[in-house]
Amino acid sequence: MLLGALVKGMKSMGLRTRPDPPFPGFNFDGLACSIRGFRFPSVHAYRTKRKCPSPSLDCEITSKINTTLKSLEENLCGLDLNIFVAVR
Repeated sequence: MLLGALVKGMKSMGLRTRPDPPFPGFNFDGLACSIRGFRFPSVHAYRTKRKCPSPSLDCEITSKINTTLKSLEENLCGLDLNIFVAVR
């Protein structure tokens, strides 16, 4: 079910197939915002011995996605325009 939710989310973003470079209309901030907006169905896993439901898997994947995106945002560096300024 989670894979289906991811595929649906990607399709709604126009990412069903890999877009052609230079990827017009795509930027990191827009993609990250869209990914954070994905909605996942609630799926509960059951522990085998006690039949106690574990936390919902949608919370686990959402947490992992947010952690990954935050790490990418912290390590993302952009174009330094000063490199392209001509020295006079």
